[in-house]
Amino acid sequence: MQENDFLRAAREATTIATFLGFARFPWMSYQRNGDSSIVRCEDLRFKYSQRNDFAAEVALSKDGRVVSQELRF
Repeated sequence: MQENDFLRAAREATTIATFLGFARFPWMSYQRNGDSSIVRCEDLRFKYSQRNDFAAEVALSKDGRVVSQELRF
């Protein structure tokens, strides 16, 4: 996926930065949701295992500010 402003902003969010420090095979995805954008980071080690919900998510406003962060496991 091509890098965009939302992915760059999400990388600086505490949750994503911490997750990226742990992940061996990180995969980031981006989805627009109305006026906000959701960036999800997963470790492909767990994508097809019983831990496939292990991810970090960041919601960003349309101007790229972090609105919420969540670590899912």
